Amino acid sequence: MAKKLKMTPVEVSWLSKLEKEIAGWIWKNCYDPQSGILRQSTETKNQDATNFLFVMLQFLDKYDPRTATIIENTRVQLSNKDVFIYRYLNEDGTPRGEGAFLLCTFWYISALAIIGDTKKAHDLFHKFLEYMNDQGLLSEEMDAATGEYLGNYPQAFSHLGLIMAAYYITKYAKEDYHA
Repeated sequence: MAKKLKMTPVEVSWLSKLEKEIAGWIWKNCYDPQSGILRQSTETKNQDATNFLFVMLQFLDKYDPRTATIIENTRVQLSNKDVFIYRYLNEDGTPRGEGAFLLCTFWYISALAIIGDTKKAHDLFHKFLEYMNDQGLLSEEMDAATGEYLGNYPQAFSHLGLIMAAYYITKYAKEDYHA
């Protein structure tokens, strides 16, 4: 990417150093090796659904055994009915009552596909499709208990997440098939 952005060697070196510094800080301050939890911040034991996104961004290495543990621990804390994922659960000053963020559901499904659990990703993807309305449109959030759409409707990010999850399932299922 540096080449496409026409970055100088000095800029590439600076950014590489910064990336290593940030990653080192996160691993030192937010990762608990005993529990296998990657915390949302140093002030909480709670996790954040961006842990799933970190697999796509390659901050979490799909081959590192810690990654699968982090993904599973994040799912355990943030999921409802396996397929609905809350962004996070800690108090943030906003009124409660938020639903599960559909984009986070698709981050989770995508992360599963990337780390090699394409069957589970495929099954969850199809389980989610059962909750879509007759128009095939998605909202920003969903009440996991009732299936009621919440937040902005229709929500483009949710649709992009659906497409992204389908892409990763297809991509990694093909790799599994050809391996």
